[in-house]
Amino acid sequence: MKIAYIAYEDSNDISAWSGTIAHIAKNLSNDNEIIPIDNLGCPWDIIFKIIPKLKSWFGFTSDFRRNKFFMKSIAKRIEKKLAGKEYDIIFAPGTLYVSYLKASKPIIVWADATFASLVDTYPQYSKMTKNEIEIGNELEKLALDNIQKIIFSTTWAAKSALSHYNIPTSKVEVIPFGSNLNERFTITDLAKLNEAKPKDKVKLLFVGVDWYKKGGDLLLDIYQELRLHSDKYELEVVGSSPEKIPIIDGVRFHGFLKKSDNEQNKKLISLFQQSHYFLLPTRAEAFGIVFCEANSYGLPTFGSELGGITDIIINGVNGELIDIKQSPKKLAAKIHESISSGNYNEKSINAFNHYNQNFTWDNSIAKVNKQLRELV
Repeated sequence: MKIAYIAYEDSNDISAWSGTIAHIAKNLSNDNEIIPIDNLGCPWDIIFKIIPKLKSWFGFTSDFRRNKFFMKSIAKRIEKKLAGKEYDIIFAPGTLYVSYLKASKPIIVWADATFASLVDTYPQYSKMTKNEIEIGNELEKLALDNIQKIIFSTTWAAKSALSHYNIPTSKVEVIPFGSNLNERFTITDLAKLNEAKPKDKVKLLFVGVDWYKKGGDLLLDIYQELRLHSDKYELEVVGSSPEKIPIIDGVRFHGFLKKSDNEQNKKLISLFQQSHYFLLPTRAEAFGIVFCEANSYGLPTFGSELGGITDIIINGVNGELIDIKQSPKKLAAKIHESISSGNYNEKSINAFNHYNQNFTWDNSIAKVNKQLRELV
């Protein structure tokens, strides 16, 4: 099947959207021919990008893409790139950019959220003006009506489409994303890594780009409470850090590690391999591929009970959901109790098996391919 693959960025850019855009394209190409309809930006897009900066001076946030003029312009660019090409179906990783798209072939989208679910969950969206939120919802409704099949990565997002936009259930499917790190890690590899991990330490790993949104401040508070339970805890922090990096016993800040850089990617993988548990007390999350990545290396995960995370973490199976409204002291007590109970190897194997059964690209792409063939 020939798939016209839409992406504002380069569809092979491993750094775009945590690598998800590139991984979807790569895995779809195993059984299909991908026709990239990407690199959609143009120099005068800067006009739209300046608007959010101007509004921030008055305490508002804005998403330059949730703009009718911008969306109409993007639709024209896509239509121009599609002209003269042979393809069977149009595929987009997200509802953005298809609101005004005129197409003679079916459109299928794989998304992690609706605009309404983002407004309900992400602080920056709730600070948009009333008019912008109305426009955002209008554009989302246009996109969903224009799509023949919408696949969401979680039931949380799918429920939003059904309740906020009255989309027929027949148009909606739920298929999770996969891990954007090593897919070929085996149970034998896991056994060797777990054997090599120190028995007198508990290494926690945090990976998050936006320090406040990902709960970095909560992380440090929880960690310091954990240290009151035991000095065996250590913490590796990747992706972001506070403006002034504090000096805390057992905490190491590694900064942002690019998956597109071989050496930095190796370092990131080594941190997953050397850690015991993954902890991300995020304030907002549509899906949370990083939890899948942690499970893929056998790390049981602790994540906030919100958004799409509730689809990924199953209490007592591959980790524990935590209520970040609770005090750091209570959260630390819960995490310490969970870590202290049971056999680590057993918990690690359970997390790894849960990943392999639910969150590999092989499994998910097979389901997506089935949806593609039903539309053509």
